[in-house]
Amino acid sequence: MLSTKKACALFFKEALLEYRLFVIIGLGITFLWPLIVLIRFGNGRNNLIGIGGGELWLAVAFILIGIIKVLGMINRVWTNNKFRLLPISSFQLYLCNISMQILAFILTVGVLVAINILAGALIFDTYAKISWSVNPTSLGFSLSAASSGNVILHISAEKMSKIILTLLDFFGSIIIDISFVLLLSESLMSWLTRKHQKIFSTLGFAVLLGLFLTLDIKFADQLTGDAVSFAYDLVVIMLSILGSIYLLKYHVESRN
Repeated sequence: MLSTKKACALFFKEALLEYRLFVIIGLGITFLWPLIVLIRFGNGRNNLIGIGGGELWLAVAFILIGIIKVLGMINRVWTNNKFRLLPISSFQLYLCNISMQILAFILTVGVLVAINILAGALIFDTYAKISWSVNPTSLGFSLSAASSGNVILHISAEKMSKIILTLLDFFGSIIIDISFVLLLSESLMSWLTRKHQKIFSTLGFAVLLGLFLTLDIKFADQLTGDAVSFAYDLVVIMLSILGSIYLLKYHVESRN
């Protein structure tokens, strides 16, 4: 049996290679489009503020595209002979694939997002009538009108913590839950002929995802309180993990 550490190292290396082109294109877009705007329209204040806004929108776009990409990469491993034939257990396969794909996502897409956010924040801080500041006393974050000094938005440390936890919960739910639905769809395809598998691969996943989200939302609507909702999400994530490992072990086979 291959140790978990060595298996994770193998998955991490493969994940980084998969992100190589994405990072190159992302860096090219990040630095080239502002340069083209400056050459074409000049370095006026409005143009620079527009570039700052564009950098922030690019950060959002990279996150969304990155999530789609990481889901595709995770799902591709489940049926790939290169990984399924490794001398590791279903638990190791699931753990290494999910954790290393997420780590590679953070180190590649995360860096691209950080570069764009920092560039946008620096431009707004320098050229816009809005200043960004961190308040050491309350550990909060404020946006203020530079001309008047009036606070436009202040986010306290408590709110920042809730926002961060919500984003982590959302990201984890997307990766874990959708991976489970993809595995469930893959396992159901084994009951179909090759002709019908092609039709079911997309349609079946969409139907299963719709049912999963509908049930999840209905149950979540019955809950009150952030702590209870967060606990419910954790339970759903744990069940999705257990269900995914079971499907990997007994129902999902390699195809290529």
